[in-house]
Amino acid sequence: MINNIIIILFILINIALAQWDADLIKVGKRIRHGINAYTYLLLISTVFFFTKNYWLISALIFVRLLFFNIFLNHFRGVGILYMSKNPKSITDKVANFIFFKNALIMYLVYLIALIFSMYKLCK
Repeated sequence: MINNIIIILFILINIALAQWDADLIKVGKRIRHGINAYTYLLLISTVFFFTKNYWLISALIFVRLLFFNIFLNHFRGVGILYMSKNPKSITDKVANFIFFKNALIMYLVYLIALIFSMYKLCK
């Protein structure tokens, strides 16, 4: 039960963070990708400290990759399958390379990985 609450909380956190970054982009401010990464790492490290559950951490990483990106694109009004041609963040550069700039396949893989992680949490 607590794992479900944590996942829902992290979905909401990622939506809020996506809105924050979209607002910064709209006013021409720079996104601090390193600070964002360290903030999320601190959040999931705190969860791991208390739960010691690798499957929960895996789920939270895929929650980030799935929900943050989709909602960031939505809030920016660029379409949820948008992928930057010249990404600035390391995760976006890696995703573009691995998925050949195909957002649909990328999100399907992230969704499958999230479902698998959540399935393992139930066992």
